[in-house]
Amino acid sequence: MKSAADADWADAAVEAVPVTKSGHQIVWQCWIGKIHDTISWADFKPYESLRMEGAWGAHESTVNLTQNEDAWCIDLALMQQTNLQSGTIRPIRRIVVLKSGVLKD
Repeated sequence: MKSAADADWADAAVEAVPVTKSGHQIVWQCWIGKIHDTISWADFKPYESLRMEGAWGAHESTVNLTQNEDAWCIDLALMQQTNLQSGTIRPIRRIVVLKSGVLKD
């Protein structure tokens, strides 16, 4: 049975981003590796962050996302995503933007 967080958002044109009760932006990111000795994280799209934040707030453990031809299972308890075709696992994180340029895990 699919949760509300797993509803089909493929055609949604959602521009909103998740925010805390105090109005700070929430950004979900996945690890993409080291680039030129710099640790690199990539932001999920706003609608993906909204889905993950909704599941997080509802204490759901997983969210399924499809990006192009890739299907991912996002494990919110383990804070990792798994590519369902290749088995590739990457860490994810939830960041609260306190003010311009300042992030908090």
